[in-house]
Amino acid sequence: MIMRNFFAALFLSFASLTALAGNLETGLDHYQQGRHAEALASFRLAAAEDNVKAFFLLGAMHENGEGTKQDYSEALKWYRKAAERGDTSAQANIGTLFEKGQGVPKSAAAAADWYRKAAEAGNLSAQVNLGVLYFNGHGVERDPVEAYKWLYLADMGGLPVAREKREFVEAHLKPEQLAEAKQRSAAWIEAWTKRAAGSRAN
Repeated sequence: MIMRNFFAALFLSFASLTALAGNLETGLDHYQQGRHAEALASFRLAAAEDNVKAFFLLGAMHENGEGTKQDYSEALKWYRKAAERGDTSAQANIGTLFEKGQGVPKSAAAAADWYRKAAEAGNLSAQVNLGVLYFNGHGVERDPVEAYKWLYLADMGGLPVAREKREFVEAHLKPEQLAEAKQRSAAWIEAWTKRAAGSRAN
């Protein structure tokens, strides 16, 4: 099962956004300097300002035990706050917590629900994780065609690990299954493109 997006890379990507300001930006600076306890304190201040990115980062720091003791329940609390505001990385990470039973009772079905929420919104890691669940029949009815669809989408999105997994699933599909999988993928991409166009128009 693919690990969630590399944590440090997320911080670097957040740091590159010009929209970051105040306590969140200070926390990111502290984190990159290895001053995790100070980063955590700054993220808490940013969270008090209702900053969604701060919610996610607090969840990640508690999950990884950076600047504080590792606490999956606390991580889940912050991830939920971010997920409720549409943060797909938080949604995917909640899925992983359920899949592993960290801070919550282990539930492949709940993991699949959270992965699907993030995957439908375009999160590549969630698409891979959901594809693997479909291929193995964990938390969902086994469906290698659906598995291929999600892995194909993640592969087309540029996530390197997705290609190897997609090719593995493809090797287990009959020609008619592969054709159906490609049709499902194309339909999803078409719907996604229309939604994106509608969002830009609004």
